[in-house]
Amino acid sequence: MPTLSQTFPLKLNNILVHSIGEIIPANPNFHTAHWIYPVGYVATRIYAHPRDPRKKCVFTCKILNNAGVPQFQLIPDNDLDGVFFGDTANKCHQELLNCILGFTHDSLKDNFKTKGEEFFGLSNQKVQFLLMSDIRIKQCTKFKGYILNSEREQSENNDPTLSFADLQNYLR
Repeated sequence: MPTLSQTFPLKLNNILVHSIGEIIPANPNFHTAHWIYPVGYVATRIYAHPRDPRKKCVFTCKILNNAGVPQFQLIPDNDLDGVFFGDTANKCHQELLNCILGFTHDSLKDNFKTKGEEFFGLSNQKVQFLLMSDIRIKQCTKFKGYILNSEREQSENNDPTLSFADLQNYLR
C-alpha cells in the first residue's frame, strides 16, 4: 500500500496538491465544524493574475501556523510582493477577487462569491478523504464532518471565482 508521501503531487481537477499537511487536533483554531485546516498544506492552481486578469498565473495556496492561528496564503508566481494572506481562506480569496474585480464593471460584481476553501482545494473529495484517513481527526473537538456536495467539483468548472477559463468568459 502506498504511503501518503508517495501520492504527491496529486492532480485534482484544477488544483495540484503538493502536501496534505498535518492535522493539529489540540488547537481548535485549525478546524471548524465542517473544515480541517492542516498546517503545512500546499497546493497550486492556475487562475488570473491579480494585476492583469487576462493573464494566467500559478498561485501557491498554503496553510501555516502563525503563533497558534492559521495563516492562509495565496502566493502569485513570480510576485512575492503580491501575497494575499489572512486568518481564513475566505479572506485570502476575497482579497484576490477584489483585485480582479477592479478590472470589471460594477454590475458584474454581484456574481462573485467568496469560496476560499474551494479555491485552496480543501473541498475536493480526495483531499477530504486523505484528511479523514488521519486518526488525529477524531481528536478535533469542533469538527463534525464535511458537508457533502457532489455538485461542488462539477460547479468549479463553471465558476469564474475558481476557474481561469470561466473568468475569461465572464470578463468578455
